[in-house]
Amino acid sequence: GDGTGLEAHADLVVSVPHGQRISLHLAVGRVEVTNVEGDIMVDVSAADVEVSGTRGPLSLDTGSGRVTVRDVTGDVNVDAGSGGISFSGIKGNILELDTGSGGVDGADVDVREFKLSVGSGGIRVSRVKAPRIEVESGSGSADIGVLGDVESVRVESGSGGVTLRVPQTFSAEIEAETGSGGFQTDFELVTRRLGRNHTQGRIGDGKARVRLESGSGTIRLLKS
Repeated sequence: GDGTGLEAHADLVVSVPHGQRISLHLAVGRVEVTNVEGDIMVDVSAADVEVSGTRGPLSLDTGSGRVTVRDVTGDVNVDAGSGGISFSGIKGNILELDTGSGGVDGADVDVREFKLSVGSGGIRVSRVKAPRIEVESGSGSADIGVLGDVESVRVESGSGGVTLRVPQTFSAEIEAETGSGGFQTDFELVTRRLGRNHTQGRIGDGKARVRLESGSGTIRLLKS
């Protein structure tokens, strides 16, 4: 950008045969992965990453930059240092997302296990179909919408409200704990323990296990 020296850049297009393993490393720029079937690993220092229409294991590791994942079939692991994450249309055994800072928004997930950890940033995820769900936010609210039956759900926020939206036919053993803030629910709850900051009870036959925790903020268990 200064002086009389040469400034240059290049766009690189890589075509990948079906069923192969590819490892892509980039310092700065932008990465787009589209319609690839295989084992994919992307590692960038400072770059936005966008993935769509892939089949097979997907691993994304970013230092900084926004990550977007759409219409992916296969296990997905995203580890972002800083930058928001958005996703939709994920099908596989496990979806695991971790970001140090940045908001997360997503929809239409069908997996066996869904794990999400955010150091700082809000979380809003809808239409999640997964027997096991774990969501954690250091600071920022968390709003999770669930489809179908679950085995276990844990949603925690160090600072920020927690909202869990579930079907009207939902049944579970519930434990809700908040440092400052109340507990609200649309469901008829058979209480076993009712305190200022800690509630335990059962909805329906208590089939699932649900734990909701907020350091500061209201906890809501709502009908979707």
